[in-house]
Amino acid sequence: CPGAELVYRFRDFVADDDTLVVVSCAGRTRSIIGAQSLINAGVPNKVVSLQGGTQGWRLAGLELERNTQQALAPVSGAAVAAAEPRAAAVAERFAVAKIDRVTLSGWQREARRTTCLLDVRTPEEFATGHLPGSVSAPGGQLVQAIDRWVGTRGARVVLVDDHGVRATMTAHWLKQMGWDVSVLDRALDGGELEQGPGEAPAPTLPAVAIVTATEAAGLLTEGAAAIALGSSAAFRIGHPPGAVWTIRPRLPRLPARIFDKRRIIVFADDVAVAKLALADLAELSNAQVAIVDGGIAAWRNAGFSVVETPDDPPDGERLDFIFWNHDRHDNSESSRRAMQNYLQWELDLPGEIDKDGLSGFRLGAA
Repeated sequence: CPGAELVYRFRDFVADDDTLVVVSCAGRTRSIIGAQSLINAGVPNKVVSLQGGTQGWRLAGLELERNTQQALAPVSGAAVAAAEPRAAAVAERFAVAKIDRVTLSGWQREARRTTCLLDVRTPEEFATGHLPGSVSAPGGQLVQAIDRWVGTRGARVVLVDDHGVRATMTAHWLKQMGWDVSVLDRALDGGELEQGPGEAPAPTLPAVAIVTATEAAGLLTEGAAAIALGSSAAFRIGHPPGAVWTIRPRLPRLPARIFDKRRIIVFADDVAVAKLALADLAELSNAQVAIVDGGIAAWRNAGFSVVETPDDPPDGERLDFIFWNHDRHDNSESSRRAMQNYLQWELDLPGEIDKDGLSGFRLGAA
């Protein structure tokens, strides 16, 4: 069950008030948030979080079920009726604000403040019908990884839901995390809804030159430099000869010989990311920069060779790759150590966040 669905669907999952409820995830964070959400909502059951989640389960020598994923059944009216007053009590206790559409429209017209309109229902519900301009952001994942949807620190966040339960439960966490968050009241009542997956509003990106793989090959023959803007794992598997790996935060660390070239050719999987990187490159070099249409895949498809570099970039330079995080769910001999490292990393997070001084977390009502 996704995290934002727990309170909403609790009556369908647990019929007996005396049943012990154990909330688990792959590790630690989501199960703690999920269990505390049920506790904050005032369910009558005893609720606990499974220490270490499925990884702790495996480390204890216990077996897991696999490949049993099932789609969520439609929520029952009884579950909604039980969840709504619980969410209302959470909204009052944590002072979760509601706004109307007039207020939202005014916020969205403001040029000096970013407002993000996020729909916290399931992606399937979002595709069936959503507010124009809203973005699908399932509530549990939004709490877990808000930086995937909100890129502006201090932005306003407005949450959309049908019954308000999932939006309220999500908002009460975001508010404690320091976000300026509101719930859109009766968000889906009346008005026209859009269907489909929806698209986030595209940022204004600089105009850049786009070249084909064949054109890029000619420019490289004439002495242009090549950089591969993407994952270090993909770079190791294959890249154009002579290309240098980088990601946007590491652009200033590119070799001087790259910046000294008259032309720079960029191979990237994501053109939007590449365009943003080019804005940074313009501050570092006077070179004419062009992006290869289709990136390394197009280079391969055009018949040009790629080279493999199993040790380049070296492990110490691969800040985009957490080694133990990628190994912790497989059945290799290293997975046990990877799981232990991951769980220890989560235990150490509060101390690391405290060092940054940027968390802004504040406890809600006692």
